[in-house]
Amino acid sequence: MKYLTNLEDLFDWIAFDKSDLSGMLLSQAWKAENGLSGGVAKTAFSEGCLFVFADLPDEDIFNPVTEFNQRAFTEGDVFEIFLQVEGAEEYYEFHVSPTNQKFQLHFQRKREGEGLEAFDAALIEEPIESEVRLFPEAKRWEVYARIPLSRIGVGDAGDRPLVLKGSFCRYDYTRSPEGGTALELYSTSPHKKLSFHRRQEWCGLIGFKSVSR
Repeated sequence: MKYLTNLEDLFDWIAFDKSDLSGMLLSQAWKAENGLSGGVAKTAFSEGCLFVFADLPDEDIFNPVTEFNQRAFTEGDVFEIFLQVEGAEEYYEFHVSPTNQKFQLHFQRKREGEGLEAFDAALIEEPIESEVRLFPEAKRWEVYARIPLSRIGVGDAGDRPLVLKGSFCRYDYTRSPEGGTALELYSTSPHKKLSFHRRQEWCGLIGFKSVSR
């Protein structure tokens, strides 16, 4: 029996059997024909943490941002993690770029309503643990992340199931020889409209105290 405690364990787990973790496809549900395929995200809960793995096909892997908490999603490729504890008003957003730069936000309600304008967003100053692996010849990249549940306001749940709402999204930019860029957006959530913050369409993520193999 082995518990996931760090990213090295997650690397080993994925290498052992990528089908071992629950998988969610990144797609474009807001498009009539559901658009293109944007990869897969997988999750596991263990030792008070959420572990996330993403396998992302990408014709042009890039993001020039070089500093923590810069708005990298306006500059190039990013993978995004959205999390909300079931029953809570607040929620969290974590970005990871191909160079492992991170941008992190904590959304707290400021008035009634469901849209993004009903929340204030504050930067989270302590970065989550993540690592990125690039495979440019295969035109894909991978993200590995470990998020302590205490980081998103979860106390000790003992052996009771923990229910989170979550969504995994990405900005996929492709540069043209003429100097322009094309952008495709993807999400694991069945968004009827193109807005990653439509929390009513996020998926439920159910985790227990530990996972093992």
